[in-house]
Amino acid sequence: MPKPEWTHAAHVAMAAYFAFDHAAAATFAIMKAGILHHNKSVGTANTEDNGYHETLTRFWSSEIGEFVRTGHFTSRLEAVRAAVSAFGSDRDRFRRFYSFDVVRDRRARREWVAPDREPPAKK
Repeated sequence: MPKPEWTHAAHVAMAAYFAFDHAAAATFAIMKAGILHHNKSVGTANTEDNGYHETLTRFWSSEIGEFVRTGHFTSRLEAVRAAVSAFGSDRDRFRRFYSFDVVRDRRARREWVAPDREPPAKK
């Protein structure tokens, strides 16, 4: 996939695709490997300031995985479409869970940093 097409919605679709029939840990591992490989193939360096982001990958893997695994979708396509509809334009969702700029935080980029805010109550 060309770099300009590797959007937030594309990340969401990938996570939903794998979460449909993989457990949480496997979904995360597949996503991490895929993102690292994609970045390398399109010339995106994975550094302390750019490229792969451990905390955001784990965050989104968890959010989308839970959505898919509890959604009782009848097909992978249905799960992917629903996840993209629910999360594809909500790229800043993580800000509800983190009080600091997790995107720019070097530690959060290289290792998992747990959310430091209580998640919003489910409606």
